[in-house]
Amino acid sequence: MPESASASRATEVTFSDLLDLDDHGDGRYRGVCHEGAPARAFGGQVAAQAFTAAAKTAPAGQKPASMHAYFVKTATAGEPVDYVVTVAGDGNTVSHRSVTALQRGRTVLLLLASFHRPEDGPARWRTPAGPSAPPADDPGDGPRPTSVRGLAVEQLAPPPDGSASDPGLGRYARWMRARSAIGDEPALHAGAVIYLADMVLARAVLQPHVQDSDGSARAASLDHSVWFHSEVLADQWLLFEATSPVLNGSRGLAVAHVYSTSGALVATAAQEVQARQLE
Repeated sequence: MPESASASRATEVTFSDLLDLDDHGDGRYRGVCHEGAPARAFGGQVAAQAFTAAAKTAPAGQKPASMHAYFVKTATAGEPVDYVVTVAGDGNTVSHRSVTALQRGRTVLLLLASFHRPEDGPARWRTPAGPSAPPADDPGDGPRPTSVRGLAVEQLAPPPDGSASDPGLGRYARWMRARSAIGDEPALHAGAVIYLADMVLARAVLQPHVQDSDGSARAASLDHSVWFHSEVLADQWLLFEATSPVLNGSRGLAVAHVYSTSGALVATAAQEVQARQLE
Protein backbone atom coordinates (compact mmCIF):
# COMPACT_ATOMS: atom_id res chain seq x y z
CA MET A 1 0.00 0.00 0.00
CA PRO A 2 1.82 3.16 -1.13
CA GLU A 3 1.91 5.90 1.50
CA SER A 4 0.65 8.53 -0.93
CA ALA A 5 -2.45 6.53 -1.80
CA SER A 6 -3.67 6.08 1.75
CA ALA A 7 -5.35 9.45 2.25
CA SER A 8 -7.88 9.09 -0.52
CA ARG A 9 -8.79 5.44 0.02
CA ALA A 10 -8.52 4.62 3.72
CA THR A 11 -9.86 5.95 6.98
CA GLU A 12 -8.37 3.15 9.09
CA VAL A 13 -5.26 1.00 8.74
CA THR A 14 -4.83 -1.97 11.08
CA PHE A 15 -1.77 -4.05 11.84
CA SER A 16 -3.68 -7.04 10.56
CA ASP A 17 -3.63 -5.19 7.21
CA LEU A 18 0.02 -4.12 7.47
CA LEU A 19 1.25 -7.62 8.41
CA ASP A 20 -1.08 -9.61 6.19
CA LEU A 21 0.73 -12.31 4.19
CA ASP A 22 -0.37 -14.74 1.51
CA ASP A 23 0.69 -18.32 2.27
CA HIS A 24 2.29 -19.86 -0.83
CA GLY A 25 3.19 -23.12 0.94
CA ASP A 26 6.53 -24.71 1.88
CA GLY A 27 7.46 -21.80 4.18
CA ARG A 28 6.96 -19.14 1.51
CA TYR A 29 4.84 -16.05 2.16
CA ARG A 30 4.16 -12.88 0.18
CA GLY A 31 3.34 -9.36 1.35
CA VAL A 32 3.29 -5.77 0.08
CA CYS A 33 4.73 -2.78 1.96
CA HIS A 34 3.86 0.91 1.94
CA GLU A 35 6.27 3.81 1.49
CA GLY A 36 8.67 5.01 4.13
CA ALA A 37 10.54 7.40 1.84
CA PRO A 38 9.43 8.22 -1.72
CA ALA A 39 9.11 4.94 -3.67
CA ARG A 40 10.95 3.05 -0.93
CA ALA A 41 9.19 0.48 1.23
CA PHE A 42 9.14 1.26 4.95
CA GLY A 43 11.87 -0.94 6.43
CA GLY A 44 10.04 -1.44 9.71
CA GLN A 45 7.16 -3.04 7.83
CA VAL A 46 9.47 -5.31 5.81
CA ALA A 47 11.12 -6.51 9.04
CA ALA A 48 7.75 -6.93 10.77
CA GLN A 49 6.35 -8.95 7.87
CA ALA A 50 9.46 -11.16 7.81
CA PHE A 51 9.07 -11.80 11.54
CA THR A 52 5.36 -12.53 11.08
CA ALA A 53 6.26 -15.09 8.42
CA ALA A 54 8.70 -16.75 10.83
CA ALA A 55 6.08 -16.79 13.60
CA LYS A 56 3.63 -18.67 11.37
CA THR A 57 6.01 -21.65 11.47
CA ALA A 58 6.89 -21.51 15.20
CA PRO A 59 5.86 -24.40 17.49
CA ALA A 60 2.56 -24.01 19.33
CA GLY A 61 2.93 -22.45 22.75
CA GLN A 62 6.18 -20.61 21.99
CA LYS A 63 6.05 -16.80 22.08
CA PRO A 64 8.14 -14.13 20.30
CA ALA A 65 11.56 -13.80 21.94
CA SER A 66 13.83 -11.85 19.58
CA MET A 67 14.61 -10.90 16.02
CA HIS A 68 17.72 -9.62 14.26
CA ALA A 69 17.52 -8.27 10.72
CA TYR A 70 19.86 -6.73 8.15
CA PHE A 71 18.52 -4.43 5.46
CA VAL A 72 20.44 -5.66 2.41
CA LYS A 73 18.77 -3.67 -0.38
CA THR A 74 16.07 -1.03 -0.50
CA ALA A 75 12.69 -2.58 -1.29
CA THR A 76 10.24 -0.81 -3.60
CA ALA A 77 6.90 0.20 -2.10
CA GLY A 78 3.75 -1.33 -3.53
CA GLU A 79 5.48 -4.34 -5.09
CA PRO A 80 5.32 -7.92 -3.74
CA VAL A 81 7.97 -9.09 -1.30
CA ASP A 82 8.49 -12.86 -0.90
CA TYR A 83 9.50 -14.23 2.50
CA VAL A 84 11.22 -17.63 2.53
CA VAL A 85 11.31 -19.20 6.01
CA THR A 86 13.85 -21.85 6.98
CA VAL A 87 13.61 -23.91 10.18
CA ALA A 88 17.00 -23.43 11.82
CA GLY A 89 16.12 -25.48 14.90
CA ASP A 90 13.28 -26.51 17.18
CA GLY A 91 13.58 -27.19 20.90
CA ASN A 92 11.21 -27.75 23.78
CA THR A 93 11.93 -24.25 25.09
CA VAL A 94 13.52 -22.23 22.26
CA SER A 95 13.15 -22.42 18.48
CA HIS A 96 14.90 -20.47 15.71
CA ARG A 97 13.95 -19.43 12.20
CA SER A 98 15.77 -17.66 9.38
CA VAL A 99 13.93 -15.58 6.78
CA THR A 100 15.11 -14.25 3.43
CA ALA A 101 13.02 -11.44 1.96
CA LEU A 102 13.16 -11.24 -1.84
CA GLN A 103 11.87 -8.70 -4.34
CA ARG A 104 12.34 -9.17 -8.09
CA GLY A 105 14.68 -12.04 -7.21
CA ARG A 106 16.97 -9.79 -5.11
CA THR A 107 17.54 -10.24 -1.38
CA VAL A 108 16.29 -7.11 0.41
CA LEU A 109 16.37 -8.34 4.02
CA LEU A 110 17.85 -11.18 6.09
CA LEU A 111 16.24 -11.99 9.43
CA LEU A 112 16.80 -14.40 12.32
CA ALA A 113 13.97 -14.94 14.80
CA SER A 114 13.66 -16.86 18.04
CA PHE A 115 10.63 -18.07 19.98
CA HIS A 116 10.48 -19.13 23.62
CA ARG A 117 8.08 -21.12 25.74
CA PRO A 118 7.28 -18.94 28.82
CA GLU A 119 8.75 -20.15 32.11
CA ASP A 120 8.27 -19.11 35.73
CA GLY A 121 11.14 -17.36 37.46
CA PRO A 122 12.30 -14.16 39.22
CA ALA A 123 11.55 -10.77 37.67
CA ARG A 124 13.22 -7.35 37.71
CA TRP A 125 13.50 -4.47 35.25
CA ARG A 126 14.62 -0.86 34.97
CA THR A 127 11.98 1.84 35.07
CA PRO A 128 11.43 4.66 32.56
CA ALA A 129 13.22 7.98 32.98
CA GLY A 130 9.98 9.89 32.45
CA PRO A 131 6.40 9.43 33.66
CA SER A 132 5.01 5.90 33.34
CA ALA A 133 1.68 7.17 32.00
CA PRO A 134 1.06 8.97 28.71
CA PRO A 135 0.12 12.66 28.74
CA ALA A 136 -3.55 13.49 28.35
CA ASP A 137 -4.42 13.61 24.68
CA ASP A 138 -7.05 15.61 22.85
CA PRO A 139 -8.55 13.63 19.94
CA GLY A 140 -9.55 16.87 18.25
CA ASP A 141 -6.12 18.45 18.48
CA GLY A 142 -3.95 18.59 15.37
CA PRO A 143 -4.48 17.75 11.70
CA ARG A 144 -6.08 14.50 10.62
CA PRO A 145 -3.40 11.92 9.70
CA THR A 146 -3.16 11.04 6.02
CA SER A 147 -0.13 8.72 5.78
CA VAL A 148 -0.38 4.97 6.34
CA ARG A 149 1.72 5.26 9.48
CA GLY A 150 -0.44 8.10 10.77
CA LEU A 151 -3.61 6.12 10.16
CA ALA A 152 -2.17 3.02 11.84
CA VAL A 153 -0.25 4.55 14.75
CA GLU A 154 -1.13 7.09 17.41
CA GLN A 155 1.77 8.84 19.12
CA LEU A 156 2.34 11.52 21.73
CA ALA A 157 5.48 13.33 22.86
CA PRO A 158 6.19 12.81 26.57
CA PRO A 159 6.97 15.83 28.74
CA PRO A 160 10.68 16.53 29.39
CA ASP A 161 12.02 14.24 32.11
CA GLY A 162 14.24 16.91 33.63
CA SER A 163 17.42 14.85 33.32
CA ALA A 164 20.73 16.57 32.66
CA SER A 165 21.57 17.07 29.01
CA ASP A 166 24.50 15.05 27.69
CA PRO A 167 25.86 16.57 24.44
CA GLY A 168 27.19 13.16 23.43
CA LEU A 169 23.81 11.46 23.69
CA GLY A 170 20.99 11.70 21.17
CA ARG A 171 17.50 11.29 22.64
CA TYR A 172 14.06 10.68 21.17
CA ALA A 173 10.99 9.42 23.05
CA ARG A 174 7.39 8.78 22.09
CA TRP A 175 4.29 7.20 23.58
CA MET A 176 2.89 5.00 20.81
CA ARG A 177 0.05 2.55 20.21
CA ALA A 178 -1.94 1.06 17.36
CA ARG A 179 -5.05 3.09 16.62
CA SER A 180 -7.13 -0.09 16.15
CA ALA A 181 -7.35 -3.25 18.24
CA ILE A 182 -4.83 -5.89 17.16
CA GLY A 183 -6.48 -8.99 18.65
CA ASP A 184 -5.08 -11.91 20.61
CA GLU A 185 -2.24 -13.08 18.35
CA PRO A 186 1.13 -12.39 20.12
CA ALA A 187 3.03 -12.38 16.82
CA LEU A 188 0.94 -9.46 15.51
CA HIS A 189 1.65 -7.42 18.65
CA ALA A 190 5.35 -8.28 18.35
CA GLY A 191 5.31 -7.31 14.67
CA ALA A 192 3.70 -4.00 15.60
CA VAL A 193 6.50 -3.29 18.10
CA ILE A 194 9.10 -4.05 15.39
CA TYR A 195 7.28 -1.58 13.11
CA LEU A 196 6.94 1.10 15.83
CA ALA A 197 10.57 0.85 16.95
CA ASP A 198 11.72 1.65 13.42
CA MET A 199 9.86 4.95 13.69
CA VAL A 200 11.93 6.21 16.65
CA LEU A 201 15.43 4.72 16.54
CA ALA A 202 16.83 6.70 13.61
CA ARG A 203 15.42 9.89 15.16
CA ALA A 204 17.62 9.37 18.21
CA VAL A 205 20.70 9.06 15.99
CA LEU A 206 19.81 12.31 14.18
CA GLN A 207 19.47 14.35 17.39
CA PRO A 208 20.40 17.11 17.99
CA HIS A 209 21.31 17.73 14.35
CA VAL A 210 17.80 17.27 12.92
CA GLN A 211 14.50 18.25 14.49
CA ASP A 212 11.12 16.67 13.70
CA SER A 213 10.21 19.34 11.18
CA ASP A 214 13.53 19.17 9.32
CA GLY A 215 13.51 16.65 6.49
CA SER A 216 16.92 17.52 5.00
CA ALA A 217 18.86 14.60 6.47
CA ARG A 218 19.22 11.24 4.78
CA ALA A 219 18.97 8.34 7.22
CA ALA A 220 18.73 4.63 6.50
CA SER A 221 18.55 1.75 8.97
CA LEU A 222 21.33 -0.76 8.37
CA ASP A 223 19.96 -3.36 10.75
CA HIS A 224 17.15 -3.82 13.27
CA SER A 225 17.00 -5.93 16.44
CA VAL A 226 14.25 -6.38 19.01
CA TRP A 227 14.21 -8.47 22.19
CA PHE A 228 10.83 -9.21 23.77
CA HIS A 229 11.10 -9.52 27.55
CA SER A 230 7.44 -10.33 28.07
CA GLU A 231 4.25 -10.42 26.07
CA VAL A 232 3.48 -6.94 24.70
CA LEU A 233 0.18 -5.29 23.84
CA ALA A 234 0.84 -2.82 21.04
CA ASP A 235 -2.74 -1.54 20.95
CA GLN A 236 -2.16 -0.10 24.42
CA TRP A 237 0.19 2.80 25.15
CA LEU A 238 3.88 1.91 25.08
CA LEU A 239 6.69 4.34 25.89
CA PHE A 240 9.66 4.14 23.48
CA GLU A 241 12.71 5.82 25.08
CA ALA A 242 15.47 5.86 22.46
CA THR A 243 19.02 7.04 23.06
CA SER A 244 21.99 7.19 20.71
CA PRO A 245 25.37 6.90 22.50
CA VAL A 246 27.47 7.41 19.37
CA LEU A 247 27.42 9.02 15.92
CA ASN A 248 30.74 8.89 14.12
CA GLY A 249 31.06 9.80 10.47
CA SER A 250 27.96 8.48 8.74
CA ARG A 251 27.12 5.66 11.19
CA GLY A 252 25.30 5.90 14.49
CA LEU A 253 23.83 3.48 17.02
CA ALA A 254 20.51 3.80 18.85
CA VAL A 255 18.90 1.70 21.59
CA ALA A 256 15.26 1.98 22.64
CA HIS A 257 13.71 0.68 25.85
CA VAL A 258 9.99 -0.02 25.55
CA TYR A 259 7.79 0.31 28.64
CA SER A 260 4.16 -0.46 29.41
CA THR A 261 2.03 2.03 31.34
CA SER A 262 2.77 0.01 34.50
CA GLY A 263 6.45 0.90 34.09
CA ALA A 264 7.50 -2.63 33.12
CA LEU A 265 10.28 -2.97 30.54
CA VAL A 266 8.61 -5.17 27.92
CA ALA A 267 11.04 -4.91 24.98
CA THR A 268 14.39 -3.50 23.90
CA ALA A 269 15.28 -2.51 20.34
CA ALA A 270 18.52 -1.42 18.65
CA GLN A 271 19.63 -0.18 15.25
CA GLU A 272 22.73 0.96 13.45
CA VAL A 273 21.78 3.88 11.23
CA GLN A 274 23.54 5.48 8.30
CA ALA A 275 23.01 9.24 8.58
CA ARG A 276 24.09 11.81 5.99
CA GLN A 277 23.52 15.49 5.17
CA LEU A 278 23.37 16.47 8.82
CA GLU A 279 24.92 19.89 8.33
